[in-house]
Amino acid sequence: MKNNSKIQELLSERQSGAVMVKSGSKSYIVTLTSVNDVEGKNAGYLVGYETSEILASMNQSYSVSLWVGIVSCVIASMLIFEYLRNREEKNRERKRIEDIYETMDDALYLMNKEGRIVYANKSMEQMLGFSKDELLGSSAHELFHVHTDGGGSVPLAECPIYKTIIDKNRYSGDEVFIKKNGERFIARVKSTPFIEKGRVSGSVATFSDMTEDIKLREELEEFNTRLSQKVEQEVAERMKLTEEHKLQKELLVQQSKMAAMGEMVGAITHQLKQPLNVLGLRVQLLEDEAEMDGIDMDEISSYTKETMETIEFMDSTMNDFRNFFKPDKAKVKFSIRDSVEDVVRLMQSTLDKYNINCGIDGDSSLKVCSLCNEFKQVILNLVTNAKDAAYEKNKRGRISIRIYKEGDGAVVQLRDDAGGIPSDLLPDKLFAPYITTKGDKGTGIGLYMSKTIIEENMGGSLSVHNDSDGAVFTIKLPLC
Repeated sequence: MKNNSKIQELLSERQSGAVMVKSGSKSYIVTLTSVNDVEGKNAGYLVGYETSEILASMNQSYSVSLWVGIVSCVIASMLIFEYLRNREEKNRERKRIEDIYETMDDALYLMNKEGRIVYANKSMEQMLGFSKDELLGSSAHELFHVHTDGGGSVPLAECPIYKTIIDKNRYSGDEVFIKKNGERFIARVKSTPFIEKGRVSGSVATFSDMTEDIKLREELEEFNTRLSQKVEQEVAERMKLTEEHKLQKELLVQQSKMAAMGEMVGAITHQLKQPLNVLGLRVQLLEDEAEMDGIDMDEISSYTKETMETIEFMDSTMNDFRNFFKPDKAKVKFSIRDSVEDVVRLMQSTLDKYNINCGIDGDSSLKVCSLCNEFKQVILNLVTNAKDAAYEKNKRGRISIRIYKEGDGAVVQLRDDAGGIPSDLLPDKLFAPYITTKGDKGTGIGLYMSKTIIEENMGGSLSVHNDSDGAVFTIKLPLC
């Protein structure tokens, strides 16, 4: 007790009190009660003590409670800190989302279940002309949505944008919105219900002004209309030009035929001259027989038969000549060899005059479906050119015409022995218009028209090359 500072303090101040004192493993409560004399002065102390098991138990409970309190405070502090951190994270996330919303080109707003705007981004303010304060808390249905042409309204429950909250379905469509200044425009709207914990709490709606798109679409449609008209006009003009070009080609074909007519007239003259002489001679013989009074009916029959054959030959020649210069109107099936022989027969007298031997080799059954007379004109041009070239070089010559099948087509090959075509005109220049190897004697349109007839009108090909003897012209035509 001497070493207990609390007891010493009570003694020095002559006060009463109680002090807990430990001795070994036990605790005691020591009480000091001040005793005064008759004058009221301190005369001594009454000292009492007892063991403090109750106090030790209380002290232990207090320690446990203190630790529990400390732990509880730590846990509570951690929960509060986590709550504050989560709230701050949510605030940051909300701020990031709002920043994204604010940078969108499209207008965006959030509606609660009552259809009132709880958030509107900057684009919506700019697009409609309303401030954020004017938009927040307002009903989008009433503030800027136009439902009828007359400007009237419909119940909120029938508004297609608001109905996403009721039906829990998305909506996408064009709606009429009105700006603060009264200007109307078409808005492309998309509305999606906003669901939290399985329950719809509102909707998110976006829209864009379609005015420029509609204007561009109208301009594009107008441009397409003008373009279609232009194309139709251009097609009509081209068709007109095509018809004119076709007519010019037909005229050129006829011109080519007329150019060949001089050659044919000469051929016909030679072709008819001999039979006419024969007819004249037979008439004279018949007259002599009559004067001699020795008319023999067998002789008369023989004269009559030969005369009729001569007349039929002349008639056939004239018909061939007339048909040759008749323009073809439709494609017909014809024998290639028969057509070649018709041409050679018409030219036979001329070929004989110029000492030209013309041989034909081929099957008469090989037929094509095309323009017969135009094909004959091509053969006439080629035979005439070969005849002229051979006679100019050798005063005589040979032309061989071979007709044969190759694959799905027919080939007509005409060869001469006139030495060939100048190399600078091969392979295609020879067929250009107004190109001729005859100098002033040629027109330069015969081979051009021949190639045009074969390739454009008959769907075949005409080519030329030289061999060791002369020129070789090759015609290829599709079979029927």
